[in-house]
Amino acid sequence: MNTIPCPQDFKSFYRSLSVEQREAFALAANTTTVYIETHLVYARKIPRRASMDALWQACTEFGAVFSREDLLAFFFTGHQEPKESPASPVPPPPAKKSSKPKGATHESHPEAA
Repeated sequence: MNTIPCPQDFKSFYRSLSVEQREAFALAANTTTVYIETHLVYARKIPRRASMDALWQACTEFGAVFSREDLLAFFFTGHQEPKESPASPVPPPPAKKSSKPKGATHESHPEAA
């Protein structure tokens, strides 16, 4: 395959590929561009060993300049897009209420009398 100058992490490397190269890369990695772009570019999922091996092989075929250790670190050290924090913390769930009305006793039922 053609080697191209590429960035130092998987996300930047993948995004530096053309659309045609991304298709070929996904095929070489035994996956799809949709899966890569949805789960792997943002490190939302960690590939299983066989998938990681195929991904690494595709990276080397396409001229990635980072090491296998760098690829593993990308997934295992949480190189994810920053998530927005909520404006206010989520309140705790309401306390469980008793199904028995307040002040109810067995005398309040006609059959109990």
